[in-house]
Amino acid sequence: MRLQKLMAEYKRLYPTADIDGSVWYSDPPEGGFSIADAEFWRELDRQVAEIKPDLVVIDPISHRSVEDRASEVMNAIRIIRQAVGVGEDTPGILLVAHTKKPRSEESMRGRNLAHAVSGSVAWVNTSRCTYLCVPFDPDDIGDDRINFWTPKTNDGPNYAPSVWHRRFGTFFEHDPQTDPSSWGRDKTKEESSEDRQRIRFEDLKKAFGNRPGMKRSERVKSLQALGHDEATCYRATRSGGYLERYPVEASGVLAIRSP
Repeated sequence: MRLQKLMAEYKRLYPTADIDGSVWYSDPPEGGFSIADAEFWRELDRQVAEIKPDLVVIDPISHRSVEDRASEVMNAIRIIRQAVGVGEDTPGILLVAHTKKPRSEESMRGRNLAHAVSGSVAWVNTSRCTYLCVPFDPDDIGDDRINFWTPKTNDGPNYAPSVWHRRFGTFFEHDPQTDPSSWGRDKTKEESSEDRQRIRFEDLKKAFGNRPGMKRSERVKSLQALGHDEATCYRATRSGGYLERYPVEASGVLAIRSP
């Protein structure tokens, strides 16, 4: 159901894009997949030969019922590659895996993030590159930010970590204001206060629109109209408040500056 809703939203937002002609989805067997399900892999081989895709995505790999032993993982990779094909003209393979909660501060950084992939490290060791998308604040289900990392790339330098906002049915929005390196560490008192107030740049755009400038009292009322309480709005817009990273003062009024 979620996938159907997602595709419907893509088509609504991009009516001229040939989505149905570009993306093909298989019907998963009831009860999930098994790496020993020869019928499924034969069918995958047939579909790849018929469709000739550029990329085959298996989502999630945890449904393959593979044990965490490296030998089991290597056998699973061989089965997948044989079904998709071997050679320069065959599709690329993207395996989607779940992540496990990191256990230490060290595992939250750089190449060590590869250990956050659920299952055997053999999945990561055999890949050409590993991308990691994790919730920025897993304890706050209302926080739509994700951290994007590349703990491994064999064919070039790793991308710098970045933070994005989830958007249903369209491209994610980059968040240049959040420091990616702050993910996974204890928040400062100021950061915790900011999170509690929950007024973001998106709220400012909705509240202020294209108006050239607003006095503080007007800003407070506009933010209140979005559902924020009066005390929070006054704290956020006071002199020295955290929302001053956005506004620019000119002639006694305030205009917002894009981050």
